[in-house]
Amino acid sequence: MVWNKRGLTGNLVREDEPGELALFTVQTLRYDSRYHGKLDILDLGCGHGQDAFYLAGQLDCHILAIDSSEEAVKTARESCPKGLVNRIEFLSYDFSALIDKYDLIFVPDLYQQLMQPERKKP
Repeated sequence: MVWNKRGLTGNLVREDEPGELALFTVQTLRYDSRYHGKLDILDLGCGHGQDAFYLAGQLDCHILAIDSSEEAVKTARESCPKGLVNRIEFLSYDFSALIDKYDLIFVPDLYQQLMQPERKKP
């Protein structure tokens, strides 16, 4: 299941443009003096990588992009622009097991990524 501009669907649909949250994130970070230097970004639910590609192309950062769909991660790896390959690491992984610290955790589709019991936790 993925969430895209057409809503929740069982089919993987590739979006070629970054989402609104990615656009907003870049604009915010460019003008916020608290964020300077290289950022470590965790992109949960990265899908086919469009937001990771945009963030890596616009910010001084390294991105760990994770999705539970092996198919989406494979597509993201294959379509990653050559100039960004060393700045984005794509993994098919259960993100709830991560404990590393990141400067920014980018989660545009968190709710649909959570399993039903996790959605009910406070």
